[in-house]
Amino acid sequence: MEVSISQGYSGSRRPAFEQRRPCYTRFLLTVLFWCLVVPAAIAAVISNRAGRRYFEHVESELREPVGPYAPPATVIVPVKGIDNELHRNLRSLVEQDYPDFELVVVTRSVDDQAVGVARSCLDKRSRMLFAGEPPDCTGEKIHNLLQAVEAARPESKVLVFADSDGQVERDWLRTLIAPLEDESLGATTTFRWYFPEEGRFWPLMRSVWD
Repeated sequence: MEVSISQGYSGSRRPAFEQRRPCYTRFLLTVLFWCLVVPAAIAAVISNRAGRRYFEHVESELREPVGPYAPPATVIVPVKGIDNELHRNLRSLVEQDYPDFELVVVTRSVDDQAVGVARSCLDKRSRMLFAGEPPDCTGEKIHNLLQAVEAARPESKVLVFADSDGQVERDWLRTLIAPLEDESLGATTTFRWYFPEEGRFWPLMRSVWD
Protein backbone atom coordinates (compact mmCIF):
# COMPACT_ATOMS: atom_id res chain seq x y z
CA MET A 1 0.00 0.00 0.00
CA GLU A 2 1.30 3.45 -0.91
CA VAL A 3 0.70 6.66 1.00
CA SER A 4 1.43 10.27 0.17
CA ILE A 5 1.93 13.28 2.38
CA SER A 6 -0.01 16.41 1.51
CA GLN A 7 1.73 19.76 1.58
CA GLY A 8 -0.84 21.31 3.90
CA TYR A 9 -1.20 20.73 7.63
CA SER A 10 -4.21 20.36 9.86
CA GLY A 11 -5.01 22.71 12.66
CA SER A 12 -2.90 20.61 15.03
CA ARG A 13 0.14 21.16 12.77
CA ARG A 14 0.34 17.42 12.08
CA PRO A 15 0.84 16.20 8.51
CA ALA A 16 -2.36 15.01 6.86
CA PHE A 17 -2.07 11.56 5.29
CA GLU A 18 -4.29 10.39 2.44
CA GLN A 19 -4.43 6.86 1.12
CA ARG A 20 -3.63 6.37 -2.59
CA ARG A 21 -5.66 3.54 -4.08
CA PRO A 22 -3.97 1.35 -6.66
CA CYS A 23 -5.41 1.95 -10.16
CA TYR A 24 -6.42 -1.36 -11.72
CA THR A 25 -8.55 0.08 -14.56
CA ARG A 26 -5.75 0.53 -17.10
CA PHE A 27 -4.33 -2.89 -16.32
CA LEU A 28 -7.72 -4.57 -16.71
CA LEU A 29 -8.39 -2.78 -20.00
CA THR A 30 -5.00 -3.86 -21.34
CA VAL A 31 -5.63 -7.47 -20.39
CA LEU A 32 -9.12 -7.34 -21.88
CA PHE A 33 -7.79 -5.81 -25.12
CA TRP A 34 -5.23 -8.55 -25.65
CA CYS A 35 -7.71 -11.25 -24.68
CA LEU A 36 -9.89 -10.06 -27.56
CA VAL A 37 -7.30 -9.15 -30.17
CA VAL A 38 -5.10 -12.25 -29.97
CA PRO A 39 -7.97 -14.76 -30.42
CA ALA A 40 -9.37 -12.63 -33.25
CA ALA A 41 -6.01 -12.62 -35.03
CA ILE A 42 -5.65 -16.38 -34.61
CA ALA A 43 -9.20 -16.88 -35.90
CA ALA A 44 -8.38 -14.68 -38.91
CA VAL A 45 -5.37 -16.81 -39.84
CA ILE A 46 -7.27 -20.07 -39.37
CA SER A 47 -10.26 -18.80 -41.33
CA ASN A 48 -8.06 -17.60 -44.16
CA ARG A 49 -6.27 -20.93 -44.42
CA ALA A 50 -9.57 -22.81 -44.36
CA GLY A 51 -10.91 -20.44 -46.99
CA ARG A 52 -7.92 -21.08 -49.22
CA ARG A 53 -8.40 -24.83 -48.93
CA TYR A 54 -12.07 -24.41 -49.81
CA PHE A 55 -11.17 -22.18 -52.74
CA GLU A 56 -8.68 -24.74 -54.02
CA HIS A 57 -11.36 -27.42 -53.77
CA VAL A 58 -13.87 -25.29 -55.68
CA GLU A 59 -11.23 -24.40 -58.26
CA SER A 60 -10.46 -28.08 -58.82
CA GLU A 61 -14.17 -28.77 -59.29
CA LEU A 62 -14.43 -25.94 -61.81
CA ARG A 63 -11.68 -27.52 -63.87
CA GLU A 64 -14.08 -30.31 -64.70
CA PRO A 65 -15.52 -29.93 -68.22
CA VAL A 66 -18.77 -27.95 -68.35
CA GLY A 67 -21.70 -29.55 -70.12
CA PRO A 68 -22.91 -28.41 -73.54
CA TYR A 69 -26.03 -26.69 -72.17
CA ALA A 70 -25.79 -23.05 -73.29
CA PRO A 71 -29.16 -21.40 -74.06
CA PRO A 72 -29.33 -17.82 -75.34
CA ALA A 73 -28.71 -15.40 -72.47
CA THR A 74 -28.81 -11.72 -71.58
CA VAL A 75 -26.22 -10.38 -69.12
CA ILE A 76 -27.33 -7.18 -67.37
CA VAL A 77 -24.79 -4.90 -65.68
CA PRO A 78 -25.85 -1.68 -63.92
CA VAL A 79 -23.18 1.04 -63.78
CA LYS A 80 -22.94 4.38 -62.03
CA GLY A 81 -19.85 6.56 -61.93
CA ILE A 82 -16.30 5.36 -62.40
CA ASP A 83 -15.50 2.15 -60.54
CA ASN A 84 -11.96 0.93 -60.09
CA GLU A 85 -10.90 -0.99 -63.19
CA LEU A 86 -14.35 -0.55 -64.77
CA HIS A 87 -13.01 -1.02 -68.30
CA ARG A 88 -11.20 -4.21 -67.37
CA ASN A 89 -14.25 -5.60 -65.56
CA LEU A 90 -16.60 -4.92 -68.46
CA ARG A 91 -14.14 -6.41 -70.93
CA SER A 92 -14.11 -9.62 -68.90
CA LEU A 93 -17.87 -9.83 -69.50
CA VAL A 94 -17.65 -8.91 -73.17
CA GLU A 95 -15.04 -11.61 -73.79
CA GLN A 96 -17.03 -14.49 -72.30
CA ASP A 97 -16.55 -17.86 -73.98
CA TYR A 98 -20.26 -18.39 -74.63
CA PRO A 99 -21.94 -19.05 -77.98
CA ASP A 100 -24.99 -16.81 -77.79
CA PHE A 101 -25.39 -13.93 -75.35
CA GLU A 102 -25.89 -10.19 -75.26
CA LEU A 103 -24.48 -7.75 -72.71
CA VAL A 104 -26.71 -4.88 -71.60
CA VAL A 105 -24.95 -2.13 -69.66
CA VAL A 106 -27.59 0.05 -68.04
CA THR A 107 -27.32 3.41 -66.34
CA ARG A 108 -29.61 6.28 -65.48
CA SER A 109 -28.67 8.77 -68.17
CA VAL A 110 -26.20 9.51 -70.94
CA ASP A 111 -24.52 12.03 -68.62
CA ASP A 112 -23.22 9.36 -66.26
CA GLN A 113 -19.42 9.27 -66.00
CA ALA A 114 -19.39 5.53 -66.73
CA VAL A 115 -20.88 5.91 -70.21
CA GLY A 116 -17.64 6.80 -71.98
CA VAL A 117 -15.73 3.93 -70.39
CA ALA A 118 -18.52 1.45 -71.11
CA ARG A 119 -18.85 2.45 -74.74
CA SER A 120 -15.11 2.07 -75.29
CA CYS A 121 -15.14 -1.63 -74.43
CA LEU A 122 -18.46 -2.88 -75.86
CA ASP A 123 -18.69 -4.98 -79.01
CA LYS A 124 -21.44 -5.97 -81.44
CA ARG A 125 -23.04 -8.24 -78.84
CA SER A 126 -23.22 -5.40 -76.31
CA ARG A 127 -25.29 -2.28 -75.95
CA MET A 128 -25.94 0.64 -73.62
CA LEU A 129 -29.36 1.29 -72.11
CA PHE A 130 -30.44 4.53 -70.44
CA ALA A 131 -33.20 3.82 -67.93
CA GLY A 132 -34.21 7.40 -67.21
CA GLU A 133 -35.51 8.91 -63.99
CA PRO A 134 -36.76 6.34 -61.46
CA PRO A 135 -40.17 6.82 -59.83
CA ASP A 136 -40.33 7.98 -56.23
CA CYS A 137 -41.26 4.52 -54.98
CA THR A 138 -38.30 2.72 -56.61
CA GLY A 139 -34.56 2.94 -56.03
CA GLU A 140 -32.36 3.90 -58.96
CA LYS A 141 -30.54 0.57 -59.27
CA ILE A 142 -33.76 -1.48 -59.07
CA HIS A 143 -35.36 0.80 -61.66
CA ASN A 144 -32.38 0.37 -63.99
CA LEU A 145 -32.47 -3.41 -63.65
CA LEU A 146 -36.20 -3.57 -64.33
CA GLN A 147 -35.80 -1.47 -67.46
CA ALA A 148 -33.00 -3.73 -68.66
CA VAL A 149 -35.12 -6.84 -68.09
CA GLU A 150 -37.89 -5.35 -70.22
CA ALA A 151 -35.37 -4.46 -72.93
CA ALA A 152 -33.78 -7.92 -73.06
CA ARG A 153 -33.99 -9.59 -76.46
CA PRO A 154 -36.94 -12.00 -76.82
CA GLU A 155 -34.84 -15.04 -77.72
CA SER A 156 -32.91 -15.02 -74.43
CA LYS A 157 -33.86 -17.90 -72.15
CA VAL A 158 -31.67 -16.88 -69.21
CA LEU A 159 -31.22 -13.51 -67.49
CA VAL A 160 -27.90 -12.95 -65.74
CA PHE A 161 -27.16 -10.06 -63.36
CA ALA A 162 -23.60 -8.95 -62.63
CA ASP A 163 -21.98 -6.03 -60.81
CA SER A 164 -19.52 -3.74 -62.54
CA ASP A 165 -16.87 -3.87 -59.80
CA GLY A 166 -15.78 -7.48 -60.33
CA GLN A 167 -13.69 -9.29 -62.93
CA VAL A 168 -14.70 -12.78 -64.05
CA GLU A 169 -13.01 -15.64 -65.87
CA ARG A 170 -13.84 -16.36 -69.52
CA ASP A 171 -15.86 -19.46 -68.61
CA TRP A 172 -17.86 -17.71 -65.87
CA LEU A 173 -21.08 -17.41 -67.86
CA ARG A 174 -20.97 -20.97 -69.17
CA THR A 175 -20.24 -22.33 -65.69
CA LEU A 176 -23.00 -20.25 -64.13
CA ILE A 177 -25.68 -21.33 -66.60
CA ALA A 178 -24.74 -25.00 -67.03
CA PRO A 179 -26.54 -26.23 -63.85
CA LEU A 180 -29.84 -24.83 -65.17
CA GLU A 181 -30.03 -27.83 -67.46
CA ASP A 182 -31.60 -29.47 -64.43
CA GLU A 183 -35.23 -28.38 -64.75
CA SER A 184 -35.72 -28.56 -60.99
CA LEU A 185 -33.42 -25.53 -60.63
CA GLY A 186 -34.74 -22.04 -61.20
CA ALA A 187 -31.64 -19.99 -60.46
CA THR A 188 -27.91 -20.23 -59.85
CA THR A 189 -25.45 -17.85 -58.25
CA THR A 190 -21.75 -17.31 -57.68
CA PHE A 191 -19.90 -16.05 -54.61
CA ARG A 192 -17.10 -13.53 -54.57
CA TRP A 193 -14.51 -13.96 -51.83
CA TYR A 194 -11.48 -11.75 -51.28
CA PHE A 195 -8.21 -13.71 -51.02
CA PRO A 196 -5.11 -11.65 -50.18
CA GLU A 197 -1.96 -12.42 -52.14
CA GLU A 198 0.18 -11.62 -49.10
CA GLY A 199 -0.39 -12.93 -45.59
CA ARG A 200 -0.33 -9.55 -43.87
CA PHE A 201 -2.62 -8.79 -40.95
CA TRP A 202 -5.08 -6.30 -42.46
CA PRO A 203 -5.60 -8.19 -45.75
CA LEU A 204 -6.28 -11.28 -43.65
CA MET A 205 -8.82 -9.35 -41.58
CA ARG A 206 -10.52 -8.16 -44.77
CA SER A 207 -10.76 -11.76 -45.96
CA VAL A 208 -12.38 -12.80 -42.67
CA TRP A 209 -14.80 -9.87 -42.83
CA ASP A 210 -15.72 -10.83 -46.41
